Amino acid sequence: MATKTATRSKSAKVTKGAKKALEVADVPKTKKAKNSDKATLVADNAHSEAVALTKSLLENMLDESITDVKKKMGLAGTAFDPDEPRLHTGLVSLDLLIGGGIVSGGWYTIFGGEQSAKTTIAMTIMSAIIKQGFEGKASYWDYEGSGSPDYIESILKSQGVKQTLSQIFGERDPDTGEEITPPIVDYISTDGGEEFFEFYNRLKRILPDKVKLGKEYYYLFPHDKKLLKRFKSVYDPKYLSKHNKIKVPAADGMMQAIALLDSYPAMLPRQEDTDEGSNAMALQARMFSKELKRIKGSMKKKRMTVFGVNQLRQKPATMFGNPEYEPGGEALKFFSDCRIKSTSRALPSGWGKGPTMDEKSVEHEGNDEYRFINLKVIKNKLGGLQYQDTFARIWIRDADGVARGLDPVFDTWNFLKMLGVVGGTRGNMKFHEDCPLHGAKKCSWLSFKALVLGNKRQVKETCDLLGVKPVDIRFWCKKQLANGKALKNFALICAGKGDLVADEED
Repeated sequence: MATKTATRSKSAKVTKGAKKALEVADVPKTKKAKNSDKATLVADNAHSEAVALTKSLLENMLDESITDVKKKMGLAGTAFDPDEPRLHTGLVSLDLLIGGGIVSGGWYTIFGGEQSAKTTIAMTIMSAIIKQGFEGKASYWDYEGSGSPDYIESILKSQGVKQTLSQIFGERDPDTGEEITPPIVDYISTDGGEEFFEFYNRLKRILPDKVKLGKEYYYLFPHDKKLLKRFKSVYDPKYLSKHNKIKVPAADGMMQAIALLDSYPAMLPRQEDTDEGSNAMALQARMFSKELKRIKGSMKKKRMTVFGVNQLRQKPATMFGNPEYEPGGEALKFFSDCRIKSTSRALPSGWGKGPTMDEKSVEHEGNDEYRFINLKVIKNKLGGLQYQDTFARIWIRDADGVARGLDPVFDTWNFLKMLGVVGGTRGNMKFHEDCPLHGAKKCSWLSFKALVLGNKRQVKETCDLLGVKPVDIRFWCKKQLANGKALKNFALICAGKGDLVADEED
């Protein structure tokens, strides 16, 4: 019993001690303790401020060091500018898909099967280059040797180009081979794949950098005495002393060079005659993988652009997966900034049945014949939307039996349709109030066709009959692209946009 009592007494003492300790903890701190905590807080704050100051000083030091390194190495880069000037493709509906047109520094690829108008689109872009008065270096590389003069002239005619082929491609003395008339577009027919890359690589070294500083564009040349003498009255001496480059003003940010390649599979690598045919595919893929790296990285600052054509072939005896493939290897896909798939299509809903259609001509007595293709943007890193598609109409032959390439009438109507500017039926079109044709009286398809293809007199007569002011409706479409309004409206429409289907004709 004594033992149990002692244990209980000890336990009671512990409990009282614990309570006392808790009571002591609740007693307000003494003045000395308060001062100690305050000193600790001040020390912590001082340390935090020192850390923040050190971080700021270190960041400034690193920024200055990196800037100095970039300056010494001549490294400079600019982010993609959404207001970058663009070159029209000749198809306003395609311009709408790719962000307003072709931008400098981009590598564009259009691919598709047979009869999908790939070469026709490339030549249409060449026509647009000529019409827009392109002042840079333009070249058409005809690797397939399919550039028939009559066919090229027909496409130029449908796009409104008035120059002759000799004016476009230049003239040479038949005896000496010397250039008599300088070309607007260099026409080059060859089969050597490396020749293009060597040409573009040398051109890259000749061309100055072209950059946007603030709101203006400038050429940047390396520091050279001859160049200083040439640009003596226009270069910026302050920029020269600070960056060691000759800065002179540029008129705009348009590209300095554009090359049209037709087509990748025909660009043969250098190889000996003893090489087996089965090895040619691998050699070509290695050529692209190696050569693309030489020019692609510097294309943006040099403002050089490439628009190339590729084919879409079928793998034989493929049981699983997609049997379609593009020649040239995977490097072409990775390095391409924008990829467009062209597919030959039957007539869309509302345009008849069968592969082709006939339509009354407004230029000659008789009918025009057409067929359709579908253009779909598979990849686009240069502005615009991805996985959007549109139709285009191929002018197989006019009433005189001449092939005319891509039809500007359907392209213009399709552009207005994509923006929701035109409605009704093709027998009686209704135009939105934002469109200059708003209020037109019973505008039929033939009247609209005359507005696009007709001369000034025909356009005026047609507009008088419709009760509207004379207007170049195709020029108005291009203006909507240039000011960015069309792109903004199209982006809003695409949120709930379905498949493009033509209205039924009256």
